[in-house]
Amino acid sequence: MERLSHGSFALAGGESTPLQAADPNLKVVRCPARTNFSYLFEDLQPDGRLPDKLNDQRMADSLIRLGESMKDLTADDGVTPKFEFHSGIPSAYTYFGQFITHELTFDVTARGRRLGRDTEPKAKEAIPQLVNGRSTLLDLDSLYGPIIQHEGQPCFEVPQDGARMELDFAIGCPADTDLKRQRKDDKFFTAMIGDGRNDTNRITSQMHLAFLRAHNAFVEFLRAGGESDPAKLFKGAQRLLRQHFQWLVINDYLPRVVGNTVRKLALTGKIDIFRSSDASPCMPVEFSAAAFRFGHSMPRSRYNYNETYNKQRLNDFFLPNKTGYYAPITSEWIIDWREFLPGGQNYARRIDTRLVSPLFDRLIDEKGEHLPGADTDRISLPTLDLLRGYELGLPTGQAIAKALGITPMSAAEIESAVPPEQQPILRDTGLSSYTPLWYYVLAEAAALGNGQRLGPVGGTIVAGVLVGLVRCSKDSILRDPNWLPVIGNGHFDLAALFKFAGVLVNHPQ
Repeated sequence: MERLSHGSFALAGGESTPLQAADPNLKVVRCPARTNFSYLFEDLQPDGRLPDKLNDQRMADSLIRLGESMKDLTADDGVTPKFEFHSGIPSAYTYFGQFITHELTFDVTARGRRLGRDTEPKAKEAIPQLVNGRSTLLDLDSLYGPIIQHEGQPCFEVPQDGARMELDFAIGCPADTDLKRQRKDDKFFTAMIGDGRNDTNRITSQMHLAFLRAHNAFVEFLRAGGESDPAKLFKGAQRLLRQHFQWLVINDYLPRVVGNTVRKLALTGKIDIFRSSDASPCMPVEFSAAAFRFGHSMPRSRYNYNETYNKQRLNDFFLPNKTGYYAPITSEWIIDWREFLPGGQNYARRIDTRLVSPLFDRLIDEKGEHLPGADTDRISLPTLDLLRGYELGLPTGQAIAKALGITPMSAAEIESAVPPEQQPILRDTGLSSYTPLWYYVLAEAAALGNGQRLGPVGGTIVAGVLVGLVRCSKDSILRDPNWLPVIGNGHFDLAALFKFAGVLVNHPQ
């Protein structure tokens, strides 16, 4: 099975079609309903877009210059960075945000597209034709599958064991300590999960495992309550996990990244920017390709991963190994989530316009090979984000601020919010006055959120869309004003989920 890499929204993808399987022992299943992308701010098209040129410089060239200037030159290599370098948000929420991203969006029509100096914006009419491989809703289809493969290949169910999700074991550990993996010639291949991007780094892989184990824990919770029918156990556990996931997004994640005031405005309908049909929700590109990519500024360059791997480099967590195969996890690579949750040593970096240096390395695809990028055959993650936003015709940050009734940041305010090495590029290119939405959201967070949370434009988009998507779910907790978590003793957060799933330890016994 071909792998999907981090960043693959722009450089990989593929249609999924429920064809007959060559192996009769493999069960063919219906693929998730296809959804599409759309604009949140349709009225800003095309006048609110970045122009093709600013200060007589081609926009793609200017964006590449800006993206390559965003490397963090001040990061502390220690386990606990100095206060001015971290956001105060525990690092588990960096990867929970990535888990949410993979749950919501996967542009399957992007395969084979190169982003570089010849990148040009798509026509306004082309955006609704882009296909989202995810269901768009917070329904955990990235967890339950089926597994998305490329055109011409079947979709297969994520493996189950009755009502439980089937798991594997880490070498040297008991069962249910690793994802179920395909084997061939005594080598371990892709994890058999609904979204392979969740197995591209060890931390996100362990996050996915925790959610699968939480499903199985809910099965036992319902079994203890007297339910014995396997189909009812599975559906009941699935529904409970979806609802507790929604609770985490609304009540644990959003307060940390947007603040309680913005979260409450979205819940009460005072922020009402996302309107979508429950039957066919669309994924807004302003959210998926810009505002929600604020998380790219949050990874650390080193982590205290567990007792074995202290001050471990971010590069060491990326998969696959040098052979291109995805080996099973070994006991020493089981994460100690205590170090990533409140009270641990790992905090996310500040939300600002700097990214750690590993995200500037040449990106690697599912086979361990370097991805094609700009003319130099090298493209960094921030450059990819900037070019992707330009290709999709995203409105500028200033245009969206005005549309929301928010006073836009001035050019001087944006320049003062970013590191000195970025300021002359902004002035020279004119991008401090016509600012790409993704960059604007990061600069706004640095200036108005002190790097601890998103500013008004970024926070409004993120909270408005996430709350709107929860409302669209058939299992939405927002349709029942009295809904409360059934676990956590009245306080349910990510730590409570990990404890319930049995992963809030270093080496499971």
